[in-house]
Amino acid sequence: MVYNAQLGLLLADTCLLAVYSLLFGFEIFVMVRYLYPLRIKSPYIISFYIFLTVLMLSSIIELFLRLILAQTGYYIAKTDHVTASEVCQHLQALSYILLGFVISATMFQLSCSLALVLNIIDIKEANGRKVSFNLCVGVIGIVCSVGGYYETAYDRYAQKQHLIYETLGLLVLCLIYFSTCVDLYRKLRIFVLEETKVESRLVQLQFLIFFIAYGSKVVTLMYWIKNPPEERHQMESFLINSDLMNIVWIVLPVLFLLCMQIRSFRKMKLEMTQFLTGVEENEALDHPEEQQQKQKLSSPVNSQGDEQ
Repeated sequence: MVYNAQLGLLLADTCLLAVYSLLFGFEIFVMVRYLYPLRIKSPYIISFYIFLTVLMLSSIIELFLRLILAQTGYYIAKTDHVTASEVCQHLQALSYILLGFVISATMFQLSCSLALVLNIIDIKEANGRKVSFNLCVGVIGIVCSVGGYYETAYDRYAQKQHLIYETLGLLVLCLIYFSTCVDLYRKLRIFVLEETKVESRLVQLQFLIFFIAYGSKVVTLMYWIKNPPEERHQMESFLINSDLMNIVWIVLPVLFLLCMQIRSFRKMKLEMTQFLTGVEENEALDHPEEQQQKQKLSSPVNSQGDEQ
């Protein structure tokens, strides 16, 4: 039986497109169900959902173009113009790296807050560290964006696919992300509360998931840099492997982060409900006569008795 690479690519693209669509729908559900009702204004959470939306849309559009128009974002056949699939491919790579930087910045903010609670640093030093980290991440993100643009232009000129800027960006991301994750885990271990024990286990699980995701992606990119595909059947093999590995690179990490955010949003919603309930109880204790009058007016039986 002869292996049909085109059929394998079609099946892999179709399955991955369905998975991406479900994951994007789950993201929309989280935004509508929790993010908007809770009026979340954190720039880190908002940036997370912006980059995640760009990542999902660019991935879905690229797969759709590959299935319908047989376009790929790689330079096998010479073309005189930039295709939509090429744009989606580079948007996907860039948003993936920037999303990792946002996650790292969020964990660093939490780590600084824990250090402040533990009296390791004062509030001035904590704010200074947060600003410095955000500036470094912002500069690295700009460098990755500019480097990706120039490499794209050079790839079009040379009719090759280098993947160098994506690999370097991932290596820098791994260094920042895993060092921040280890620092956060060490601070969570200091607390003896049961809640922080659960959080430290979740951080361990997150470290493992992202270690597998980032590590396997870097190894794959370095392999294809050393052995670039030059023929159509090699490109189809590369795309099939990428589609299968995207489950590990994108789907599992994003699904884990969305589930963790749902857990945090539910706790936040419960705390807000308890706070509002406590405020109403305090108002009732401060003004018992007004509360009794409101209950009397709201009761239909009492109002009918008064009218009679």
